[in-house]
Amino acid sequence: MRAVLLHELIHLRRRDVWVNFLQALLQIVYWWHPLVCANARIGASAKKPWMTPVMLALRDEAEAYAPTLLEVAGWR
Repeated sequence: MRAVLLHELIHLRRRDVWVNFLQALLQIVYWWHPLVCANARIGASAKKPWMTPVMLALRDEAEAYAPTLLEVAGWR
């Protein structure tokens, strides 16, 4: 769970919640615009850069990071 908490703390520090909120508003208003649709798809790949700081913080436990995220994602 430490990996998941670090992951979420990095999202909070980077203010990703507000960025996602604004993107969601744009998608609601401009749902028909192709650039807004493309931006929604790009958002999924935006998580990749945040993995590095978490892995550095975990050090010896970094190997468990990806499997932990996959496990937690399966809880939905």
